[in-house]
Amino acid sequence: MQINSPSFVLKFADPSTETAELVESLVLRPVLSWRARPTLIKQLPQGRVVGYDNTYMTRGTETIATFSLGYADGYNRLLSNRGVVSLDEDGLQLQVVGRVSMDAITVRLDKPKPSSTTFNIITDDFTSPNSVTKMAASLGTIPYEVTTSLAARLPRVFVAGEHAVAITKSLVTDER
Repeated sequence: MQINSPSFVLKFADPSTETAELVESLVLRPVLSWRARPTLIKQLPQGRVVGYDNTYMTRGTETIATFSLGYADGYNRLLSNRGVVSLDEDGLQLQVVGRVSMDAITVRLDKPKPSSTTFNIITDDFTSPNSVTKMAASLGTIPYEVTTSLAARLPRVFVAGEHAVAITKSLVTDER
């Protein structure tokens, strides 16, 4: 966008585009990822509704995974019926179905999976649909808004190389 005036010219650029170009030139990569395991995996018959407000109805027998995370954790409610999670093993993108609620999201799986399967809620790259960059674009915002929305109650694991060097249960404490 450009604003012309008799005395000056202002140019505005999309900060996420400029940031992405700078990061590419510096060969940097994101340091944040969000991984979770489902709390429930269930087969639902055709015609069953999922989530609040009945915004998603199964089209046939479907496998639905429930994750205990939601907008209270920073997973934006606008990702209802349009967000995705992925699997490390094959990069498969799986759709969030139903309404993102305060403490839960539901995801349509391609086939039943063990409940011990770890899914990527946010990936540590720039190009996956569930990367911070792409999530921000789909929400019409900037990546900083996605990352600063992540709740203090989320556990953090700090990794150096292949080893966890620090684990926090939560950033929230009862100490005053």
